[in-house]
Amino acid sequence: MSLQPEMPFFILMAKDDARKAVIQRDFPQLLRGSAQSWWAGEISPQVRRQMLRDLDTALTKIVERFKPDTSDALNQLKSPMSNFSTARIQAGESVREWAGGIFRLARAAGRSTVSQQMSEAYNLLCPSLRQLVARPSEAFAVVSDQWP
Repeated sequence: MSLQPEMPFFILMAKDDARKAVIQRDFPQLLRGSAQSWWAGEISPQVRRQMLRDLDTALTKIVERFKPDTSDALNQLKSPMSNFSTARIQAGESVREWAGGIFRLARAAGRSTVSQQMSEAYNLLCPSLRQLVARPSEAFAVVSDQWP
């Protein structure tokens, strides 16, 4: 398991003052998969020391390294593998995890508002699931964009 799917949650936790000191102290031990390999083999000891001293620098470096670039995000959104169907539900896949991944890709592809991200996810649902879910409304998205 890599850090990438959990990156937004990890970043939010790291910005919580109550958890910041613990995350900074244990930073390398919290990394998994490709993030752990990146820490151990791709960055210099000097950069690692700097990241250990300054959590904001560490978080910036993580985002730079693991955020999909715009063209990759667009290609992934266009891929049939991004669609969500009843077969995936039957296979035990989480709609929440799928939607979170679509939201991350949509943001990386330049869809900056919640309305755009919700529309992207809605359009990637298979037609039979779209019949069960209301089309995202602009009113809901405007309220959602204002949430902390």
